[in-house]
Amino acid sequence: MDITTVTSFRAARSRADLALAPGEAFMAGGTWLMSEPQPSTTGFVDLTAMGWPDLEVDEAGLRIGATCTIATLLDWARGAAGRRAAEGAASGGTSAVPGEGTVATSTHPAATGRWARADALPPVPESWRAVALVEPAANALLASFKIWSTATVGGNLCQSFAAGSMISLAVALDGVAVVWQPDGAERRMPVAELPAGNGANALAHGEVLRAIEIPAHALRAEALLQKIALAELGRSGAVVTGRVDDDGAATFGVTAATITPRVLRFAALPSAEELRERVEGLEGYYSDPLGAEDWRRGVSAVLAERIRSQLQESIAERADAAAVGDAATTGAIAASPAGAGDVSTSPAGTGNVSTGPAGTGGLSTGEAGASPADLGDGADAASPAPSDDGSARA
Repeated sequence: MDITTVTSFRAARSRADLALAPGEAFMAGGTWLMSEPQPSTTGFVDLTAMGWPDLEVDEAGLRIGATCTIATLLDWARGAAGRRAAEGAASGGTSAVPGEGTVATSTHPAATGRWARADALPPVPESWRAVALVEPAANALLASFKIWSTATVGGNLCQSFAAGSMISLAVALDGVAVVWQPDGAERRMPVAELPAGNGANALAHGEVLRAIEIPAHALRAEALLQKIALAELGRSGAVVTGRVDDDGAATFGVTAATITPRVLRFAALPSAEELRERVEGLEGYYSDPLGAEDWRRGVSAVLAERIRSQLQESIAERADAAAVGDAATTGAIAASPAGAGDVSTSPAGTGNVSTGPAGTGGLSTGEAGASPADLGDGADAASPAPSDDGSARA
């Protein structure tokens, strides 16, 4: 819409350009700034001219530039999913994405034909299984593909709406916000602490979100995301994430159902009872026209248990696959000719884990939907039945 109060626009190309004049506001994609009147804003300062890299990959993890669009992040993640699908099909194993031998596609109609852009992005390390959370997180954002191509990851975080899907993603993976301060200094804070309310953040006047850093240990984890809304295409009523790191530590996140993100950490995957008590005991559940407080609390506990049980099954499957691989290796050594001292080079002696579902550690779909019986009767009787658009496993 026309923002009639704005009388100036300038592009920031250096850190000195980030000093705000009275009435100025930072703008990245501008999808929210241009969606409603901004009576206190008289000028926009464009952050996209700073030339920040969209995505940087190193041994420490992933660094997402605040001005990286959601579409670019999704292209990068899909590149990894496409490669894993091709490798799975070529090896005769099970694809690491939904649909054997296929590439996961978006629910948005114009999200195809973007692979050329993905080729120019940094490669995704093969061990980063949790990259598969990017697509369900993007799908949790109530927006068209046009918004995906304009809205930025940093803008979604700084807007700090309770249902912000990039917040769900960053919180799930222990994201850290890199903040530039007006005096030239820099500070870091967990993304989970960035939202200060529904539509309010913890940044001081003149501070800029420069990047989001995702640690490598979280990206290597097995992770799941589930979302539910009262309407099939409605804004998220609850988004729950869960992951298990290489050391067995488990982390669960609850967003959208609470005003600000809530994170639960465990030394190991908790029992069903312990997890339910912790989720239901969280503070911050709220009521609005898109969901009552008790409904949000109840469905969050249900989604958390689904994630917990799926993670538990996956851990058991991987343990079984590893045991089979160890047994095959031991058997091959025992079968070697006496005195040869060499391990057999036959398939049984390779020690490779099966490329089937238990050995891929890849992406798979969860339950296709949630019925009212699954989710209890916490919703208002006049409300439409909840619909769950499923889960994705990293």
